[in-house]
Amino acid sequence: MPEELVVRGKSLERRSFTEVLPLTFSFSWLLAECYTANGEDYRGFQNQTSLHGGKPCLFWNETFQHPYNTLKYPNGEGGLGSHNYCR
Repeated sequence: MPEELVVRGKSLERRSFTEVLPLTFSFSWLLAECYTANGEDYRGFQNQTSLHGGKPCLFWNETFQHPYNTLKYPNGEGGLGSHNYCR
């Protein structure tokens, strides 16, 4: 428990206190990391092949490294763009 020292006259008094912080929580990040069926609707932030030491995914806007054409999804359609998140 945190403590503070308070000056009382010529002596120090040690007081314990509990910090109360406002609790805010958002479930949106939990939902973003979920996927259904084949994962086509996944819009999370996973950007490596495994959470346990996987390889980084390639960036979607670096099409020269991919065997497919990202021009099929212009303007970020399908969640593609200048990131390497799984899609």
